[in-house]
Amino acid sequence: AAYLRRSAPSGLRWALAGRDAARLEAVATEIEAQPGLAAGVGAAPVSVLGGCDADEASAARIAGETRAVLSTAGPFSKYSDALVGACAAGGVSYVDINGEIPWVARVIERHDEAARASGALIVPNCGFDSVPSDLCALRATRLLADGTGSACVSVQGVMHMTGAMSGGTIETGLEMERLYPGELRQPFRLGGASRLARGGEDPSDADPSEERYDGTLRRWLAPFGMARINTRVVRRSAGELDAYVNVDASRFRYRE
Repeated sequence: AAYLRRSAPSGLRWALAGRDAARLEAVATEIEAQPGLAAGVGAAPVSVLGGCDADEASAARIAGETRAVLSTAGPFSKYSDALVGACAAGGVSYVDINGEIPWVARVIERHDEAARASGALIVPNCGFDSVPSDLCALRATRLLADGTGSACVSVQGVMHMTGAMSGGTIETGLEMERLYPGELRQPFRLGGASRLARGGEDPSDADPSEERYDGTLRRWLAPFGMARINTRVVRRSAGELDAYVNVDASRFRYRE
């Protein structure tokens, strides 16, 4: 909300929506004092939609009043399940920052056809999970194509990060373990295996489980907790959506 207030194109009409109207009003009041509008940049929210729960009626209410939804509160399988369905059916584009791969798989299975028919763009995983991984893989394949003309068969992502997980992220992780324990370890849960010559059960596609020394980077690498999210998105982009440049989808590997 603060970012939109500070940096959105002047004239953008947007609203805050959520369960607690009083807290939403407090956020709107707080960001109203931020600089920006005087310079012609930034846009304050035009309204607040309180009382929006995770039910179908609230989802229909939100989808009926906008052209695009940015959902930022997880667990998304709990709070956005009805909302993404309403958006897909109503031609309203939907973007979120979830990392809940089993839920995303179900969203695709349930709503892909409706979204295609209505023209809605459903774009999950648009936070740290998994924008850096997806865009870096795209960039790497382009650089390889431009530099050598060779088809890309393997990309490895290495992250260096600091910080802490939010309460919502921790709750989401626990919820995913409880609801979908087996699916979290499926390397191609979002697709991408159908064109692989090696099939989808090769050990090289499993998530790393122990530290190792990388001779090329001259660094010790440890397993990355977000790998089982990001790798699924990249494999879908490469093998299912043909989103990358000059990739040999029959041999492509991606690990983090």
